[in-house]
Amino acid sequence: MQRSIRSALILGILFPTIILVFLVGTAAAQNPRLTLLHTNDMHSHFLGTPNADYDPTVTGDGTTGGIARIATVANQIRAERDLEGTPVLLLDGGDFAMGSLFHLLEGEAEMGVMNHLGYDHITLGNHEFDWLPEGAASIVGFAAGLPVEATNTEVTDVSDPGGAAVQALIDSGAILPYKVATLFNGIKYGVFGIIGDGAVNVVFKPFGAEAYPLEFTDRFAAASNTVNYLKNTEGVDLVICLSHSGVDEPNVWEGEDPDLAAAVPGIDIIISGHTHTDLATPVMVGSTIIVQAKAYTKRLGELNVELTPGGLSLLSYNSHVIDDTILGDAATQAVVQGYKNDIDTNILGPMGYSFDGQIAETAFDLKKAYQVEHNLGNLAADAIRWSVDQVINDPSDKVDVAVESNGVTRDAILAGATGRINTSDAFRAVPLGVDPVNGAAGYPLVSFCLSGDEIYNAGWVNALAAYLNDSDYWLSWSGIRFQYTDYLPPLSMWQCFDADDPTCAVNVSVNRNALYRIAVNYYVATNIDSVKDLSYGLIVLEPKDCDTGLPLASLADAIVYEAPGDPLTQWEGFLDFLAQFPDTDSDGIPNIPARYAGPEGRMVKACVIATVSYGSPFEKKVGILREFRDEILLKSGAGRKFVELYYEHGGFLAEAVAEHAWVRALIRILLLPLVGVAKLLLLLV
Repeated sequence: MQRSIRSALILGILFPTIILVFLVGTAAAQNPRLTLLHTNDMHSHFLGTPNADYDPTVTGDGTTGGIARIATVANQIRAERDLEGTPVLLLDGGDFAMGSLFHLLEGEAEMGVMNHLGYDHITLGNHEFDWLPEGAASIVGFAAGLPVEATNTEVTDVSDPGGAAVQALIDSGAILPYKVATLFNGIKYGVFGIIGDGAVNVVFKPFGAEAYPLEFTDRFAAASNTVNYLKNTEGVDLVICLSHSGVDEPNVWEGEDPDLAAAVPGIDIIISGHTHTDLATPVMVGSTIIVQAKAYTKRLGELNVELTPGGLSLLSYNSHVIDDTILGDAATQAVVQGYKNDIDTNILGPMGYSFDGQIAETAFDLKKAYQVEHNLGNLAADAIRWSVDQVINDPSDKVDVAVESNGVTRDAILAGATGRINTSDAFRAVPLGVDPVNGAAGYPLVSFCLSGDEIYNAGWVNALAAYLNDSDYWLSWSGIRFQYTDYLPPLSMWQCFDADDPTCAVNVSVNRNALYRIAVNYYVATNIDSVKDLSYGLIVLEPKDCDTGLPLASLADAIVYEAPGDPLTQWEGFLDFLAQFPDTDSDGIPNIPARYAGPEGRMVKACVIATVSYGSPFEKKVGILREFRDEILLKSGAGRKFVELYYEHGGFLAEAVAEHAWVRALIRILLLPLVGVAKLLLLLV
């Protein structure tokens, strides 16, 4: 009897199991499909922007982005695929951290939110290393089992605390070179993570590359070796690469990820990141599918594929726009709100701030651009100059020049429906970095001296921006205005004496032999040597002690401290700068001055000879010629060719013209008919 009962139990267990295995095998044969949901470059943007207007519990608030909205879309797609018997993977291409107040929790919020949404695999971008290797290890330490693939990241110095911390995560399997798994429909896949050359080049290394305890190895070799192993040893059906490398714009079939796909054809799918590209449709390189989903939680990519006897087949792709037409997932928003409360209680509150506290208001948007002066850059540069002056507090030793780069100026400040600027909105404009000395969040501001000749050289960076082919190097300026032409040093440069005088109405030419006090953030200062390399030695800058004029032994010596051990961080100075603006509409809230509504003539692309002859880029006749260039000449092939030749040779001729007053006077006379004809033609356009 007992044997019969035992046999019955065994059959009762085995029979359903056999049936289940059969059904799963049949489903795999009938439905070898897979949906991949993906994000990249979220930069801790868990709220819609502008934050002050964001309300995920309603539609129509006018904001874009928001992780609660992404959760809603992801959950809907998962529910649909469950009914079809299709598995879903949720993946991220790196730079999930650094960019909003949430990153002040050093990874706890980012990892907590991604675990809540059920991410399956993520990789590390350059900004995960903003808090140095030890900080990156801290971020991954909150992963709680979420696989982190970082294939070409290796530790070179385990005696360094940061190197040791990263190595410990590698040894424990918290950071993986690759991961192999089998889905319920039988698809066996392998996933690995790559950080590309462009991202590696901007990893924050405050003490120099030689002191950095990590190495990012050749991405082609790392990818090729991993793909060979996954295909030939593990026998996977599908290889997925999480690549924080990117594609170019507007030529999206070019860039690091298309290059990787061409060099390593065994990669089936590349989830791309780093370049913040909005790919409405996948880029195909051979049989490799490349996708990317913009940035800042403003897109969720949905890639649907099928395994066929002939290889991987692309069924469909949808780049879901994440906006105010989507109701946010309440459970996800509750998680986000918990982190907001934590930040208020433990970080912002003791500093006198609050996450949703209003700092100022604006009647217009402040945005950055490339190769033109922009109002967000002007505001950020002015804030650096003002805040360092407050700390130095010496009328005889004020900051002459402040500089900010596009790479550090991040998110726009939008007027939105209310014009309200919350602490969180202001923080997102300049959120990055860490003080390398004491680990405080945010890049510390530094101040040192440069000669007038070196300031001219620094202005050359703007003229070389197109040649450098990297928008991060575009600089915004405070305290200086200049005119320039492409590829040439500034033709002339003036110093402003009043921070409230952006057009330099009261000014003098920069003395090439004098020393001037400079203020920048620590990251921009560390990139001085890279500019020298990129310009092949043409642009040489050497930070100096303002008292002695001697070169600084270390940039750490130039950090501005509000009190011993308390560095002036850029984001705190920025908040204070906004808060000190006048309340022009008498509602008790500071207003961003109207002069920031647009460019202020701080950097003018000169009409070279005409500008030198008239003595100012703001002369009315020069403005007519400039408009004639933009509205008429540049809109025809012959006209563009003339303009190119003019700028190619005009800079050298302008130097000769500038030396002789009688030549300048003669050219002004000769230009009069051209100005008249240009003015007439512009009236006809």
